[in-house]
Amino acid sequence: MEVHEFDSLPGDQFERVLEELLVQNGFTEIEYTPKSADFGADIISKKDGQRYAIQVKRSSSSPW
Repeated sequence: MEVHEFDSLPGDQFERVLEELLVQNGFTEIEYTPKSADFGADIISKKDGQRYAIQVKRSSSSPW
């Protein structure tokens, strides 16, 4: 999938693609946080014994 194709995905499909990318890069125990009161983290996951809080942002406008 090309980077520009992410913007056209519905939210749930976008999250699934991110999950696949995390798994391909060695992350495990992927959990989605609640939609509110998540302190900015959207995904909690583990890699190499470390826990990561991942914030996901997607925008249809160009940042530059």
